[in-house]
Amino acid sequence: MKSSTLSSPSATKYYNHLDIWHKRTYIVRYGSLSGRRGRLPSKTKVQHSDDPPSPPLPLLTLINKAYVESKTIVTPTLYVRCFFLRDRINGSTEQLLSAMDEEFRFLLLFVEKIPNSTEISQNDITKLIERNFFALLALKLCYGWTESNSLHMEQIEVDIAAVPQPLKLLFSLMQEEAKRFQQVIQWDSPSFSALLALQFLNTKECGGELLSSDAAVDRLRGTITSALKDHCCNSSPPHTKKLQTIIAQIEMFARFQRIGQETLSLVVSSGVQLPPLMSSAAQSAQRFPGPSKFLEFPFFPLIFSTVSSYADKIQ
Repeated sequence: MKSSTLSSPSATKYYNHLDIWHKRTYIVRYGSLSGRRGRLPSKTKVQHSDDPPSPPLPLLTLINKAYVESKTIVTPTLYVRCFFLRDRINGSTEQLLSAMDEEFRFLLLFVEKIPNSTEISQNDITKLIERNFFALLALKLCYGWTESNSLHMEQIEVDIAAVPQPLKLLFSLMQEEAKRFQQVIQWDSPSFSALLALQFLNTKECGGELLSSDAAVDRLRGTITSALKDHCCNSSPPHTKKLQTIIAQIEMFARFQRIGQETLSLVVSSGVQLPPLMSSAAQSAQRFPGPSKFLEFPFFPLIFSTVSSYADKIQ
């Protein structure tokens, strides 16, 4: 009876299952999966190695993503968003300078997220932002201008009419430039982000001083320019000179660098202490020969007398 039971089909099936179970537990306990608990799956998952990988995102998309992400990061020194009200002029110079210091940090976050920017040394990144800070700031404010009497920074909305001199002149020039900037082409986010990156990579404001990672800067500039060219060729509606128009803005906004540095000099002369990053930007300023860049703006004479009287007061 016992022998017939063991040789029956059901018993054979039972022992076959038992043998398979032992093999599986042996593999789990002693094989390549040692330490794993439980039984192995009855079916092995098939690896689809022939499946193509997801295509990489276009470079300009990644640069625009870096710009958006840098704007959404809250830093520990975030200030309260407010207007420069006419009845709250006292202390607004220091507050605006602090907000400009934060703009420097936002730009630093943006640059560090640009693909292949890690090939540029940290010292060169800081130096390039210092030498292009006011051009970069002007670009951001002109792009975000909404045809009002104020400019939108990351932390504050600047009511230009209430800003004291000499900063009032600087922001007034930026507002006037915004009217021109928004009309040159129909701006899209990737094109603007690429322009901002190229403005950062502008080495003409370095006064001939060599960077330790100069080759990496040139390489990244060329890569972004090529990607921007492809983007412009595929834009809709077509714009035959869109690339040239965008590249031309780099030199146009470079004027703001000297204007900003001259403004900081006036601020320091008035006895106001600059915050750390603005102080570094002022100290890294080159001695520019020739007349002031203020004179290159056609609307400058309308507000020149106010600034001249301010400069006379602090001398």
